[in-house]
Amino acid sequence: MRKRSEATRPLEAVQIDHAKVDVMIVDEDSGRELGRPWITLGVDALTRMATGFHLALTPPTRLSASLAILHSVCDKTRWLEERGVDFDWPVAGLPEAIHVDANSFFGRRAFVRACREIGIETVWSEPASARYGAHIQELIGSRLGCVPLITDIGPMERGERDLYVGPHAQRLTLRELDSWIGAEIAGVYHCRKHRDLGRAPLTLWRKHMRDDLLRLPLDCVSFRLSLLPDDEGVLDQEGLRLHGRLYWSRAIADDFAAGRKRLEARYDPNDPSRIFVRRPSGRFVKARALAITTAIEAPPPDVELSEDSISASVVTSATAISCVRKCANACPFLPADR
Repeated sequence: MRKRSEATRPLEAVQIDHAKVDVMIVDEDSGRELGRPWITLGVDALTRMATGFHLALTPPTRLSASLAILHSVCDKTRWLEERGVDFDWPVAGLPEAIHVDANSFFGRRAFVRACREIGIETVWSEPASARYGAHIQELIGSRLGCVPLITDIGPMERGERDLYVGPHAQRLTLRELDSWIGAEIAGVYHCRKHRDLGRAPLTLWRKHMRDDLLRLPLDCVSFRLSLLPDDEGVLDQEGLRLHGRLYWSRAIADDFAAGRKRLEARYDPNDPSRIFVRRPSGRFVKARALAITTAIEAPPPDVELSEDSISASVVTSATAISCVRKCANACPFLPADR
């Protein structure tokens, strides 16, 4: 990876790595233990600021990295408010380069292509051993604030479920852990003196970050859609069935009337309340989830989202700041019930 001594500005190099969180996740409804979750974490090489993260109960994939990048690039104001976290997390914007392990699981070509289209270089390092968490351990240690991490994960442990955890470990839902990690990153880790830096990461970020360094995708919609996973749903007279849920919009009704049986859709695994359905024109519309057992109600007007190709196009400086503020208040990817 590019060491801090070689990074001269914030977001010049962001390292993405994975570790397990030493917390037992329980089901929100039944209380059943589900295992320890994985965290995919981005860390800025110069300032050691956490740029963003993603939590999942399944071992890391390209999707884990993509969702961590989404969280890293986007403004976090609304994200913090939704979790009741009353701290500042100022990191936003496209990194110049993302460093990942060459032996990883990402689905390398698709990941590189998505990054290239939004103006991010991918740098592949050859790790000394096939173990997760080495870069997290090097950059931030084995804790995020008070959240304990397991950073020494070998190849035999990657696909195993964690069925046992000692009685000392906390038991939280995934939603509770998500909020806790956000509070510990923004309120504790960023504000505490770093062992290597000799000062807090937030202090170093504020010292070095300037408006002219902030880069954001020119087309926020294309950026997000390029990183979300896709799948085909089955279309019938009730709507589009995808992953055991029923989705409907006026556009889907038009597709059924035209005789289409399957439709491509992109979805956010963190929010099954809506999906983004590809239209024959290549554009996307938002469709909301409905209860399969209830009558279909007329949804609000379709929200059309474009996915025009804008290879490596970004906005910068004052324009980028306006984009950040706009996304914080009027993001087209808000859940369907907002």
